Amino acid sequence: MQWSKIRQHLKAIVVICLILLGVYMVSIPKSPQNVIVIEPQAATVILTSAEDTWVDEANPGATHGSDSKLYFQEIQSSSDRRKAYFKFNLQSYKYLKNRNVSITSAQVHTAGYATLSDYIAIACKAGGNWSEDTMNWTNQWGHGTKYQFVYVPADTFDIWWDDSTEARSCVEQTILNDAYNYVTFVQTDEGRGYLNSGTYQSLKFTYITKNNGSVVDDISISPEKIFVNTNITIN
Repeated sequence: MQWSKIRQHLKAIVVICLILLGVYMVSIPKSPQNVIVIEPQAATVILTSAEDTWVDEANPGATHGSDSKLYFQEIQSSSDRRKAYFKFNLQSYKYLKNRNVSITSAQVHTAGYATLSDYIAIACKAGGNWSEDTMNWTNQWGHGTKYQFVYVPADTFDIWWDDSTEARSCVEQTILNDAYNYVTFVQTDEGRGYLNSGTYQSLKFTYITKNNGSVVDDISISPEKIFVNTNITIN
C-alpha cells in the first residue's frame, strides 16, 4: 500500500516536470531562419604592368620588347600607325571565379609624352597571351573598342583614365576565363607620342564577392511538437 502511494507521487512529479518543460520551451522566442548571413566584401587592388611593348605598322615584323619608350601614333601617311601594349598579371585573383566575383570599378594609369597636342585613346581586351619579346604588328593581340579619349597638350602626361564599363569587363572576363592570366590595355593609334616603359603603367580595380559565406537554416526544437504522456508506468 505504501509503495503504491510512492509510485503515484513519482508519477505526479514526472508529469509536472514535463508540463513545466513544455511551458518553458513555448516561452522561448523562435529564432528566425537563415541566421548565418555573411555580407559581401569589397577589396581594391593596384598592379603595375607585367610586360609592355609597342608595334609598328611600317615595320610589321619588328619587335620592341626591350625598348624604354612605347610609341603610339595615329596614321600620318600610308601604313605608319603605332600602338603601345601593356598587360597586368591577374593570376593571383583567379580564385575569385569561384566566389561569384563582380568588378565594380577599373581604372588604368598611363604616363609618357605627347609630341602632338591632340586626343589620345585607350582600349583593352580580356586575356594577354602574348610576349613582349615576340609580338609585332602582324601577330598583335588586338583590342576592343577605344573606350575613352583624353585631350593632351604636346607635353608630358600622367593620366588615371576614368572608370568604365569596358575596363571592368576586360578585368572580369580575364578572371572568369580559365585560359587567361593577363588583361591587356593599349594606348591606341590616336594622337602621337610615347609611354614610359616599366612600372609607369598601373591598373586599379575594386571587386566584390557575392557569396563569401553560406546561409544556413537554424536548427531548433519546435515547442509545438512537445507532448506530455501521462500514461507513465513506474515499476
